[in-house]
Amino acid sequence: MKITIALLLFTASLRGEQSGRWHNYSRDAFLSPGAFFASVLPAANEQWTNRPPEYGQGWDAFGERVGRRAAQYQLQMALFHGSAAALRTETKYRECGCAGAWRRLGYALSRTALTRTDAGQTVLNTPLLGGYLGGGMIATSWYPDRYSPWREGLRTGGTQLGGRAALNLVREFAPELKRMLRIRR
Repeated sequence: MKITIALLLFTASLRGEQSGRWHNYSRDAFLSPGAFFASVLPAANEQWTNRPPEYGQGWDAFGERVGRRAAQYQLQMALFHGSAAALRTETKYRECGCAGAWRRLGYALSRTALTRTDAGQTVLNTPLLGGYLGGGMIATSWYPDRYSPWREGLRTGGTQLGGRAALNLVREFAPELKRMLRIRR
């Protein structure tokens, strides 16, 4: 609980001169569909596979899993957006703007590991990588003692990075997907 409060206070410092960053953080952490899906889908999988078995089954166990996953997601978003503000890197996906499906595909996948600084330089996306891995490691404190923070951090962080790569593909090819599905604004 102390860690969560410290992270919330840290991210609250993003207000002021960086109100755009605060808006991006609050949208990603609380208002996006990702906040819901990052909590409920992994918890449903853990409920189905009874992982960890110490939680048992039933609605109480599912609620505990959802709560733990929601807290983990909040930790990840706070670490990601807080460190991105400190390092002055982008947190939003920016479309390629290039031609060719293969080039756009490569660009979208690379943006899981790369980002731009406020100055426009392409750098390793250490805030995203650190946020996902670090949040998974910290959240291990809610697991039974037999779970390793390193292993769980790598497992959950890797899974979420894969999800982020898939989301980048959807974002990059959204105009084409909308045309194919005939979705209009």
